Amino acid sequence: MENRFQWKCANKFSLLFLIVVYFFGYMFLVPVLARNLTLFLNPNAIVMSIPILTILYAIILVLSVLITRPLWQEAWDSFKQNIVRNLFEIITMTFFVLALNFALSMVVSLITGTPESVNQENIKVNTTIAPIFMLFSSVIFAPIVEESVFRGGIFSYCRKYMGFVPSAIISGFFFGCIHVMGSFITFQFTDLVYLVVYGGLGFFFCYCYEKKNSIVSSAGVHALNNLISFMLLGV
Repeated sequence: MENRFQWKCANKFSLLFLIVVYFFGYMFLVPVLARNLTLFLNPNAIVMSIPILTILYAIILVLSVLITRPLWQEAWDSFKQNIVRNLFEIITMTFFVLALNFALSMVVSLITGTPESVNQENIKVNTTIAPIFMLFSSVIFAPIVEESVFRGGIFSYCRKYMGFVPSAIISGFFFGCIHVMGSFITFQFTDLVYLVVYGGLGFFFCYCYEKKNSIVSSAGVHALNNLISFMLLGV
């Protein structure tokens, strides 16, 4: 694929800021703050406060969009020019990503002997505890923030210097890593095979981004995929 990227924010400083916001802010600071603030307000609490988590998530979301604002603005302006066609393409690509997810999950499941990843099990548990928050997290927060970081940030930056495939592999690898991070920390190394599943999804989201040269496209597919997966949790 031709290198067409001219994203104004794809420089090392904004990319570094984006990585700090996500990997330090979201993955480290948010849990620490949420836990401490929850215990400060209620010393007997056994789960993190959902209102506090929602506020902290909203801060990360806003920061991610602000850093990548030119990218989102340009993509949204382009999306509005033909909303029906763009929505149709998002829906079509979502069916492909669902099929890819199913195929990769089946293969990994046969290899590991486990029906699903630890990450997916955690999502199910958290959904029973806070369904509305998990809906927000899965369908709004994750698509916007993760697309900002892994497609708008890492993929877009790499794409300026190399071809589509290596750029998508790098982005997909990091995207996959954050979804199996919990398994690595808890020494559930068998579950790390699911890196193939999440990495494959990340690769496909890069394709969606590249195909339309639009983060709205990849975020739309990401959001619709997560919405359908969320709706199927109770099935």
